[in-house]
Amino acid sequence: MLHGALLKVLQIYFDNFQADFRSQSVIGRPRICDVDNNQDILRFNVAALIENTTEITAFFLFCLDFFFFSSYDYFSISCHLTYGGTQVCIPGGNKGSCSLFFFRIVFPIPVNKLPYESMLTIRLKGTKKNKSSELLCWSVLPLYDDRWVYFHTSHLFSDIQCLDFQDQFQWEYQRPIALPGSMLFSQPCGELQRKILEVSKKHCLYNEKALLWTKRFECEKGSPCLHLVLGSAPQWLPEDLTEIYTVVDSWLIYLPEEALFLLGHSFHDRTVRETAVRYFEQIPDAELEEFLPQLVQALKSEWTLEGPLVMLLLERSLKNIRIAQQLYWLLEDAFTDVYYQSWFSKVQAALRYCCGSALRQELEHETQLVQVLMQVADKVRTADKAQRKNVLNMEKYKINNFFQNGISCRLPLDPAVHVKGVNLDTCKFYNSNAAPLGISFVCTDPLATNISVICKTGDNLRQDMLVLQIVRVMDHVWLQEGLDLQMITYRCLSTGKDQGLVEMVPEAVTLGKIQQEWGLGGTLREDTLEKWFHMRNKTKEDYEKAVTNFILSCAGWCVATFVLGICDRHNDNIMLKYSGHMFHIDFGKIMGNAQKFGAIKRDRSPFIFTSEMQHFITGGGEKAQRLHRFVELCCEAYNIIRKRSGLILSLLELMLHAGMPELNHVSNLQYVQNKLRPNNTDLEATSYFTAKIKESINCISVKVNFLAHAMAQGKKQESQSQGGVICAPSTNIQEAVIEGFSPKGKDTVRPLHVALWGADIQTTLVSVSSPQVQLCISFSDSKLSVLVKHLKNIKLANGSNPDAYVVTRLRPDPQQRSKRKTKVVRNNANPTFNELLEYNHVPLLYGMVLIVTVKSRKAFLAGTNIKLEDELLAKETWFPLQNSAA
Repeated sequence: MLHGALLKVLQIYFDNFQADFRSQSVIGRPRICDVDNNQDILRFNVAALIENTTEITAFFLFCLDFFFFSSYDYFSISCHLTYGGTQVCIPGGNKGSCSLFFFRIVFPIPVNKLPYESMLTIRLKGTKKNKSSELLCWSVLPLYDDRWVYFHTSHLFSDIQCLDFQDQFQWEYQRPIALPGSMLFSQPCGELQRKILEVSKKHCLYNEKALLWTKRFECEKGSPCLHLVLGSAPQWLPEDLTEIYTVVDSWLIYLPEEALFLLGHSFHDRTVRETAVRYFEQIPDAELEEFLPQLVQALKSEWTLEGPLVMLLLERSLKNIRIAQQLYWLLEDAFTDVYYQSWFSKVQAALRYCCGSALRQELEHETQLVQVLMQVADKVRTADKAQRKNVLNMEKYKINNFFQNGISCRLPLDPAVHVKGVNLDTCKFYNSNAAPLGISFVCTDPLATNISVICKTGDNLRQDMLVLQIVRVMDHVWLQEGLDLQMITYRCLSTGKDQGLVEMVPEAVTLGKIQQEWGLGGTLREDTLEKWFHMRNKTKEDYEKAVTNFILSCAGWCVATFVLGICDRHNDNIMLKYSGHMFHIDFGKIMGNAQKFGAIKRDRSPFIFTSEMQHFITGGGEKAQRLHRFVELCCEAYNIIRKRSGLILSLLELMLHAGMPELNHVSNLQYVQNKLRPNNTDLEATSYFTAKIKESINCISVKVNFLAHAMAQGKKQESQSQGGVICAPSTNIQEAVIEGFSPKGKDTVRPLHVALWGADIQTTLVSVSSPQVQLCISFSDSKLSVLVKHLKNIKLANGSNPDAYVVTRLRPDPQQRSKRKTKVVRNNANPTFNELLEYNHVPLLYGMVLIVTVKSRKAFLAGTNIKLEDELLAKETWFPLQNSAA
């Protein structure tokens, strides 16, 4: 009996693991049957054995370490049968304190009713007296593979030794297929179409999506809501799959967000996932590369190397070294997930096996380089602050030694960069809590400049990676819509637990350093940016280009930081280039998780757009139209992203379980969803975001934070006599031409060109323009919407700036109820409103007149009458104002 049991254990091992030898077969092959005929309930035997006992059973599940047996008073085994994370049946379990316990697990569900992607999870817990139970070991088993049902034999696992299904048959199944043309799809009526669109805008975050399944044959095919339709399906039993697959087969997937949603944790069905993978098979490598972090996380829903997503990633890695390298490092970083470490290591092993010897050696060199960098960075970080410089001077030679004997490798941050050494003289560390290293790599290309990289330890860089990825995706969306916001992002790579590499952007300085040039009071001044850019841009063309770049990039980052709720925005986390490009760094606080002083949030502004930035954009108020342009860019960028909110949510949803401290719950998706305001019209969203811009400009706490941070960093005010920076005047003279002068009473004409810097001399005469108002009028469903955008050239009779507001009325208006007005913008001749004034129950526009009046302190300034016609709708139009008080 003992001999037979041992032979059975050996055969189970050889059946479950690859080996180049086998033992005598003692387990016969069962007869093959169709699983549709199996109406028995799911059951299997469970037994546990303690290592120091002499008894052996043919059916054992856990081989317990004797330390466990002597350390715990009770043990319990629990089994969970789940599909898509939801329990299919109530789990069975048992407790015992003896050295051997044996029982049978039964799930009250027929085998032929099990969803095909059902997973069996088994856990063993130990309990001490008066203490909560502790998880000792666990394992997960898929009950189906491509063809067979695992109900006929025993299975071995790493922690759980054996699971025995006592079945005399080997059950085979055949997955249903779609039946094109078997279902009639129709166009929904207008009201139903609006309801479906309203629900689909909410994506996966609301319960109303159940409506979509009941109306699945009336949903517009190709609309980005397939994941909602499938997610609202009541069951995924085998008899339901033909209809589900037919819906999937008839749907056109043309956006990446739809495919990403179908690869999420809500969809485990292999056919559905194959449909999503087919989309990624058709896109170019550059686009696939952008979604690699999410695709690696989506691998958690596959359990075989023959899975569709695994095969796609391996195939594309063989064709593109960039994809192969990034996939390698994403898998390397994913090893920190204890639940999927074994699975990710298996996928990485397959990648290393397939990629060839040359690339395999390249990846080994990169891994060794990262290990050396992180060892040096960690020693510097953990050293006493006074000794960090000495530690760096001793340890930096280890980095240089790596490149001896002609070794070179690609930079893990960017496979396009090939490095052969480091510049030891420029190695440094930064004065912060993490004390990151700054390393300058020497490229193998003699014409290439050195590449500067920051090596960080003790800091989780996964959030930084994700935020930068989403900002890049936003920029791609804007560019596709023809909006180039001159966005700058940098590369960031997490290479393991709390470690990674960050690209340094050349010729970029922090806003805090700029303000420091004017001393501690520089954080409170209005003209620091204006003066600093004048000093760095000596010609009018360069300065104007810097202003333009700042307006564009600042608008993009305002939208990005607002949508993602990026906090901890002090002046050392905002960077500027001499060319005017602005960008943000350090994304440790997202989703509105602001740091606090006691119970008060530090980040109280919607985003960072200060009065200092407004002063720079408008030239101290002389060019107010530039602020109009900035507001227009922000609102346009915001509305473009709102239309692709599904893309942002799909990227975030797949990363919920990636080990990020502030992205780990569906409430984080809800936060972003609320920021995108899916049920607002574009006009409503424009008005909303304009209010956020005004709130940011008027937020005093931002400058208080800047000042507090500067004081905490020990920045001291320096006077000019102590070597401080001598500030250039805020003007910018490009060229002066002296046409003549009169020495000793004689007139002499002698042209003389003198290059001067500092003042902007305009050769054209200043003309007084007439006042105008910009409106955007729309009419839908008996609702008239008037977006009051901007006024320009509005003056009081004495030439001073008014406290302007706009009043509108509709005529005819027998009941005198059509008066609407905006808020007041004080002391501004070119105010921005972007306020939405609405009129409900307007049956038709024919014969209607909109009366627009501009007032200041109830005094009339200007006005106009607009005859409402279809040609004016959905257009941003400037209307001249008459009878101006000026």
